[in-house]
Amino acid sequence: IEALAARLAARHITEEGIQSLKAINSRFEAVAEDFLSATGEKKQRILRDMKAADLDFHRELLYATGNKHLIDFMGIQVIEFHSFLYGYPRNPEVEMPITRDQHSEIIKALEERDAEKAEKIIREHISKARLQIQRSISHG
Repeated sequence: IEALAARLAARHITEEGIQSLKAINSRFEAVAEDFLSATGEKKQRILRDMKAADLDFHRELLYATGNKHLIDFMGIQVIEFHSFLYGYPRNPEVEMPITRDQHSEIIKALEERDAEKAEKIIREHISKARLQIQRSISHG
């Protein structure tokens, strides 16, 4: 359903929505850079901030659709998916640049109003996240 949201967002996103996604992605990037040099408790706090920025990105993408029914339905799904996803061990050092780059590609597709491209990128983005969950589960 998030792929549908990306397709709709490409058609309905405002310039303000694009700027908001860019700001969120910049925040994600700044937090990710801080994470690499942090240790201990600070690293855990930064990881929480990074997760929050990622969730904000997906929420903003959803809001960009302008579709109240989809927002109401998917809002819960996005939160649950991210809660589940981030409940498993991950490799942030590897995944942060990938996530940042995929978010940038999504933003570019939205700026171009390319619904097919936005949908394709979000499908790949979600697929990679699911693969990471599967790896985390299978490795205990």
